[in-house]
Amino acid sequence: MTSYIPLILAAPWMVVSDIKYRRIPNKSLLLFWVLIVDTQFRLKLSQQLSIYEFGCSLFVIGVLFYFLSSYSIGMGDIKLLALSGLMLDQLQRILEALTYAAILGLIWAVATRKSSIPFAPPLIIGVLMVMTGL
Repeated sequence: MTSYIPLILAAPWMVVSDIKYRRIPNKSLLLFWVLIVDTQFRLKLSQQLSIYEFGCSLFVIGVLFYFLSSYSIGMGDIKLLALSGLMLDQLQRILEALTYAAILGLIWAVATRKSSIPFAPPLIIGVLMVMTGL
């Protein structure tokens, strides 16, 4: 398990941009990835490869969901999901984070009475909840 510091450092840009413009800039995702790589640098190569396989698998699943759901999730959200998978590195943990994100997103949609919401804030909060053990 890696530190949640990369998410804390990169999250503000992603959240503000997703709320304001409905886009997650590739620059902030790249910063997030670089910070993750930096925290995983001391892991063994076999551990790093398995973590990246998991992240790539999440990206592929996200792309499939993107096409199957008629583009209801953005590509920035899919990239954020894959990078979050690099931090959580276990299927159970990412499913917990997605469950939290879905609940938070539903609360957000009901509170704002909108059918379309930015998904980065609930996803980031869900990942932080799993990483901190809440």
